[in-house]
Amino acid sequence: MLLGIVSYKRLNVADPLAVGIDATGLRWFSPVIKISAIFGLFSTMLVQMLAQTRINPQPADPVQAKVMLIMPIMFSIFFLFFPAGLVLYWVVQNLLSIVQQWHINRTIKAEAERKARR
Repeated sequence: MLLGIVSYKRLNVADPLAVGIDATGLRWFSPVIKISAIFGLFSTMLVQMLAQTRINPQPADPVQAKVMLIMPIMFSIFFLFFPAGLVLYWVVQNLLSIVQQWHINRTIKAEAERKARR
């Protein structure tokens, strides 16, 4: 798609989509592309980890509960410096873990309701 707009040699950069956007005349949109390339997976992972801490059962120890709220923020800062492929792998695995935990919680709740009806 971008090869018709800009030459192939100009696309050999870290953010070829931003170069293509610049070539179309939408220069105001280029910083959005560059920022989302850096913070896209980072913010996705942060939201997923915060959601996962909400889905998981709360720990009995209040100190551990506070640590569980701080860990997603701390790990998200680490993810800024990791390769994108590794963060993408963690995003997918974390999404699968969230779906699995949601299914477990739903199954346990349905079983408890069924036992309560007896």
